[in-house]
Amino acid sequence: MEPRRREHDVGVPLVERVLARMLELDAVLERTSDRSSTEARAIDTALATAEGLVTGDIEHPSEVVSRALVRWLDGTRNLGLSIDRAKHAA
Repeated sequence: MEPRRREHDVGVPLVERVLARMLELDAVLERTSDRSSTEARAIDTALATAEGLVTGDIEHPSEVVSRALVRWLDGTRNLGLSIDRAKHAA
């Protein structure tokens, strides 16, 4: 019998996707000159939230933590886009 697939099974382990997204957001912040902008503050908040979730056994998160990480990934999907666009336009 094949194990039940979770909603976050897409080929890349959840923790790797979360850590990669955290690095992407951190890189956006490093390129941001205005750290007081709404989007920069939202990225700071998102990173703090993720840091709180990736504690303990991050290779084998509980179902509750896994669901929170999936929601975090979904919620941060568009963060940083306007900062990057502004940098490319300049």
